[in-house]
Amino acid sequence: MLKALQRRVGKVIFINLPRYKKYFFWTDYRKAIGRKIFKQNPDLVLIYSKDIPYSVLEEIRTHYQTAMFYPDHDGAGDKKLIRHGRLVDYLFITNKSQIAELKSRGIKNPIYCMQGCDRDMHRIIATRNRKWFSEVAFIGKPWKDNRVKLLQAINRNFDLKTWGAQWQAFDLKCLKSRIYPKEYAKICYSAQIMLGCDQSFELEGYFSNRTWITLGCGGFLLTNYNPRSGKYFY
Repeated sequence: MLKALQRRVGKVIFINLPRYKKYFFWTDYRKAIGRKIFKQNPDLVLIYSKDIPYSVLEEIRTHYQTAMFYPDHDGAGDKKLIRHGRLVDYLFITNKSQIAELKSRGIKNPIYCMQGCDRDMHRIIATRNRKWFSEVAFIGKPWKDNRVKLLQAINRNFDLKTWGAQWQAFDLKCLKSRIYPKEYAKICYSAQIMLGCDQSFELEGYFSNRTWITLGCGGFLLTNYNPRSGKYFY
């Protein structure tokens, strides 16, 4: 998203809150974020989820255009997101079902924006290393019981490999708890089936980034049905 906005908008700054907290642990990271924005004087400030202190957002909103990207499915019920979203110029969400509700709660411009993949990073990468091979692979976190039970059932009947979280607590072997783009691509290349299981099945147009990254890396994705999915995949 940052690359796409930079191509269309001009000078865009992205706030990476974990990085600021890490690098400025010895001082007030909020002031460091504010100084960075005013120094760069961007055309647009891009915010991921709610990863900007509210006090900083209040300060910069009258000086710069702001856009927030919220990738999860529970935006309409997230009080912190609503509070932040009322201050930004644009709120990008990943489903169509909640746009009207967000507007009714004081958010000016909620915009549907599908997630995607990076054409430079999420691509097919061939490998012969057997550690990546499996009949079924899943990359992600345990999240809810239905996901855990599904993977446990698959594991009883197929060669399943899980990646990206602490699956050991559910009697599933996690081969690596953090997956980087090149590793994701190797898993997609090596697994016969890449399994999806999104957080919501009902919201129109909602697909996790797992969908787009898997397809970008050439994986065969088996995932849940989403209303009007044929509108986006044909």
